[in-house]
Amino acid sequence: AAGELAAEETDLQTNLERLRSQLSDDAVVYDVIIDELQDVKKRFATPRRTQLIEEEQEFSEEDVVENDRSAVLVSRGNYVKRTSLKEFAAQGRGGRGRRAAPLAVEHLVTCRDHDTLLCISDAGVAYGVRAFHVPAASRLAKGAPVPQILPVDQERTIQGLLAVDTATLNGDAEGADESYVVVLTKRGLIKRTKLSAFSGLSARGLIAVRLSEGDAVHSAALCTLADSLVIATASGRAVRYDVTDVKETSRATRGVKGLSLKDDDELVAMDVVPPSKSHVLLLTQKGYGKRVPVDELKARSRTSAGVQAIKFRAAGDALVGVRAVSDGDEVLMITDAGVVVRQAASGVTAQSRTATGVRVQAAAADDACAFLSVVPPDVKLDDAE
Repeated sequence: AAGELAAEETDLQTNLERLRSQLSDDAVVYDVIIDELQDVKKRFATPRRTQLIEEEQEFSEEDVVENDRSAVLVSRGNYVKRTSLKEFAAQGRGGRGRRAAPLAVEHLVTCRDHDTLLCISDAGVAYGVRAFHVPAASRLAKGAPVPQILPVDQERTIQGLLAVDTATLNGDAEGADESYVVVLTKRGLIKRTKLSAFSGLSARGLIAVRLSEGDAVHSAALCTLADSLVIATASGRAVRYDVTDVKETSRATRGVKGLSLKDDDELVAMDVVPPSKSHVLLLTQKGYGKRVPVDELKARSRTSAGVQAIKFRAAGDALVGVRAVSDGDEVLMITDAGVVVRQAASGVTAQSRTATGVRVQAAAADDACAFLSVVPPDVKLDDAE
């Protein structure tokens, strides 16, 4: 072993002296470089397979961001985050769901990452932010404070959260002039404004509605003139009327009476009913739900108190969500604790207006269902897994 080490040391010393001799002579160094390059040329002499083309092109931020499908959640305490819909696997009716946030979720909207989020605060100011600018986070993450993304005071809350196709908002898409924003206040006033009035929308904000003292924005929705509106209250009453019954006004105006609200009742939800939707899905606080044919909610006067849309099976129950659906839709049902169930709308039993519904979400004893959201129609069960 000692002899082998001595021989290796001798070889290393000899090689070291040779290399030092080469490095001391520039001509020898250049000869070595030439020999190595010629060897590389010989071994890798295949023709170039790509072409280098000089072309001037500007790239926008969205060119390098995939247009994935996401859910944007606003949690209690003014936190917001964007989570891939792949994290919410579809379940059957009556499932417990999966936790979507460590805090109570107050708003949820499904979107494409290239969409613009139209955020309307309780004070009636609209802000715009691209969906991919909302920080991506896992289901169990808290998210980022809203004031880090929008110039709103910490005490202000987001009441309207709408996903708008950016080309439609900018007036570049076909039919952009036919889109409207409907805003409902907590006192039951409603107004309709063209979406194009928000085309210059940015993070600085634009006035979406003038509010009377003590009033605040309750919710907002996107619609066309062919649609109808359904507004529901906690007692289970719902009123439906055509969008055209609400006069079109400019942004900085007050609304008109949207329904007759009893003193012991309160607004819980508003949704748009396009002609393509066959049913209205209702969800109660205790996890019961049903689909009611749209025809059973006959169009009525804008100032009426509506009709009873659901009867409650459990004492102390209340209506929390209303969404127009068709058989091919999927819905997200979310609880106060942030647990989300994703399921096919067709899995919820269709019943009459006077029925009590069936169990659609098995919330924990200390939890309660909060609201509904419809998954975009181009998101299917098989491509979202």
